Amino acid sequence: MTLPGPLASLGTLGFAHPWLLLALAGLPLLWWLVRRLPPAPRRVVFAPLALLRGLSSAEAPARRAPWWLIVLRLLVLSLIVVGLAGPRLDAGGPPPRAGGGLLLVVDNGWAALADWPERRRMVARLIAERAPEGPLWVLPTAPDGQGRLALAGPLAPARALDRLVAHPWPTERARAADLLAGGQSPTDLPADMAVIWLSDGLAGQAAPLAGALAALGPVSVIAPPPGRPLALLAGEGDAVVLLRPRGGPAERLELRLADSAGRTLDRRPLALDSEQRRLDVEVAPSPPVAAHLATLAVARPGAAGPAAPPLLRDPSARPPRVGLVAAELDRAAIPLLGETYYLERALAGSAEVRSGDLAGLLETAPDVLILAGVGHLAEPLASRLEDWMAEGGSLIRFAGPRLLPGRPDPLLPVPLAATTRQAGGPLTWGAAPGLAAFPEDGPLAGLEVDPEVRVRTQLLARPEGLDGARVWARLSDGTPLITARRRGAGWLVLVHTAADPGWSDLPLSGLFPQLLERLVRLPDSRPPGGAVEPPGGRLAPRLILTAEGRLAAPPASLAPLTAGAVGLGAAPGRPPGLYGPPGAGRVVQVLPPGGDPPQALTEAHLGGLSLLPWPDRPAGRALGPWLLLAAVAGLLLDGALVLVRPGRRVAVAVLLLLAAPAGPAVAEDGAGLSPRAVDLALAPRLGCLPSGAAPTDRLCQAGLAGLTRVLARRTAVELAEPELLDPAADPLSLFPLLYWPILEATPTPPPPARARLDDYLRRGGLLILDAGAADDPAAGRASLGRIGRALALPPLAQVPRGHLLGRTFYLLDDFPGRLGGAGRPWIEARAVDESGGAVSAVVVGHADWAGAWASDAEGRPLRPLVPGGPDQGGPEQREMATRVGVNLVMYALTGTYKADQVHLPAILERLTR
Repeated sequence: MTLPGPLASLGTLGFAHPWLLLALAGLPLLWWLVRRLPPAPRRVVFAPLALLRGLSSAEAPARRAPWWLIVLRLLVLSLIVVGLAGPRLDAGGPPPRAGGGLLLVVDNGWAALADWPERRRMVARLIAERAPEGPLWVLPTAPDGQGRLALAGPLAPARALDRLVAHPWPTERARAADLLAGGQSPTDLPADMAVIWLSDGLAGQAAPLAGALAALGPVSVIAPPPGRPLALLAGEGDAVVLLRPRGGPAERLELRLADSAGRTLDRRPLALDSEQRRLDVEVAPSPPVAAHLATLAVARPGAAGPAAPPLLRDPSARPPRVGLVAAELDRAAIPLLGETYYLERALAGSAEVRSGDLAGLLETAPDVLILAGVGHLAEPLASRLEDWMAEGGSLIRFAGPRLLPGRPDPLLPVPLAATTRQAGGPLTWGAAPGLAAFPEDGPLAGLEVDPEVRVRTQLLARPEGLDGARVWARLSDGTPLITARRRGAGWLVLVHTAADPGWSDLPLSGLFPQLLERLVRLPDSRPPGGAVEPPGGRLAPRLILTAEGRLAAPPASLAPLTAGAVGLGAAPGRPPGLYGPPGAGRVVQVLPPGGDPPQALTEAHLGGLSLLPWPDRPAGRALGPWLLLAAVAGLLLDGALVLVRPGRRVAVAVLLLLAAPAGPAVAEDGAGLSPRAVDLALAPRLGCLPSGAAPTDRLCQAGLAGLTRVLARRTAVELAEPELLDPAADPLSLFPLLYWPILEATPTPPPPARARLDDYLRRGGLLILDAGAADDPAAGRASLGRIGRALALPPLAQVPRGHLLGRTFYLLDDFPGRLGGAGRPWIEARAVDESGGAVSAVVVGHADWAGAWASDAEGRPLRPLVPGGPDQGGPEQREMATRVGVNLVMYALTGTYKADQVHLPAILERLTR
């Protein structure tokens, strides 16, 4: 109810349990009974009669309780009744609903994304206070991903919030108005219902919706605070434009530049003056930032989420950074003779080219390295190149006199034959062959073959070495000219002829620049050997923008888009994101480029309806605790007054407060613990995350079960049977260690699961990512990189020798699993230095540890071992893998305990006993 007179400015007064106020009607009856009933008889102890003869009492016994004491007690009782009724004073807001129910209309489009959690709290408050007794209807104005817009109701209050999901595209208020007027006629809704419209502050299609709502009953329209919403649009070049549909207070903001994984690359301070509605910002990112820039978002300092929907940039649209490395005796300084001469001119305009030595170019983090005629590479450069390719780099090698045929070289995609093929010369057999048509399943598909090109000298590949390799170009006689093989997330490519005209006519042809442009833009997001998207074709979604402002993998149900539909802005079925292959894709923005700036909602757009301000305190002010506290003070005052009168006893009324309910206890997320969570909390255990393949999941559980039995026999750790978990639903914090086998088919975790895994890592859990169970090691490593980017893992480093992970229980120099020789695992870089006391939350390996631990109930192994050297294999390798598992569990349970010198005397003393 609205407070009367001068108290009306305080807001409205409501009650959580108004039926308790009926007890106030019994107060007059209580007054009458107290006045009518005499007080308790006074007890007097008589002495001998002789001593009492002639004595008289100075104070006459009271015939009834004094009126002021009765008033005090009735007041205390009234405070208890009203306090238990749950009164709440709201600071402004819409009037209470009418008796026929409540219709909540919520704008859930792009303009509501920035303050969507606050809007959900507002909706929860409105439901709790204005629809506890009547039917409830909910109408979101933005359609879902399939374009559906529906009026939901009548609903239970607990399920109303489930119908509200924010979407990164505009609202369709005209469709919502048609739904109320036609598809769901007003006759289907109660006639005396109240309507509350929680608007986003924009004027688009507001008039038809306001008219349809006014026909249903009294309408309250709530507007967002001044200065909201914010919109970020693309400007000319690197400029961006920040817009406020209506003026607001002076505000300090910041522009955050982030990569596709959500990591912040740079921050720029912004300032909006009072009533300023437009701010033009020149971004001009530095080259290292521009190389990985994916989103630009405006945020308020200290806030986690963006204050406006982000602006997208495709990091693959920039020219690739290419490093050219020539042989030591290369004649690049002499025009027309050096191999790099033709490479530099072929790549001019399509790539950012740098020349230099191999070690120096690796420090600049290039996308592609081209080795022109370079021979065999020795350590440590070879290992650095392997690591660089595993992280996504592409190495392209051209043949030359220094690349000796028949010599084994791990940096070649295929082994070479012992001889070099010569053709077309006076002392050779046959004419020099030309080029065959490029395969349709390679990145060179669609290029037109130049019939004038002849290859006179060529390094031949051994036929038995082509298994698993890709052949992207062949000569007319069928011999491979360009071969490739995946190395981690990158590529290793060999052109079997030289990059100068001495071996072929290819560097002199117009095909050479086109071929190099395709090779330096090898996409890393499609399967190996997949064809490049043809120009003008349909563009498959690569990454989409979520409602939280992050780029994520698209759902499988999202269909590709035509190139013409990309520039229209986001819509149902066309979410904002990156579409098409890297380097040739397109960007769908939340707001279409070049469109009209958003217009602010005013009362002129509402046809006479009033705009109510956004409440400063959405939760209101509860008065019940204060009234109960005043009742306690009244009871204490009553006891003090009774003590003044002789012969009275103090009535203990505090028990009434202890017996009174303090209100419903609700969990923070609105739900209690599930029976499964209760069962998991009763005993510690290890957890396995799903790999996407049921046999691998069963093997993971068997491996953790075998490790649990070993821990019970050899250590003081007693664990329950391991569990296969759902990271989006199960309580991960109950598990000290989670083991995740990574396969090629392992799906990227959805945003809820990623948030729960990030929280698990922040709270001290240990996550083991093992790609050793994959049938294709390269595909397993690619999936591991994809999942690592989705989880935004911190920088990793290999476990050094003597690290704590090798001495938590057993002393280990190597960490084998079912796969021997898989290399040392990787942990957080900050945990490599033990003096800092940091414990890594992630361990990454490729050894298939769970496969080595897996055994049946009688202890017989379930998977055979794959030795990695002459000193591995058999029971010794399985025992060492078991010891690795024991150390991992001890690392998860004890952290840096073994590295703490404070406990060293206690440890030594225990060893001597």
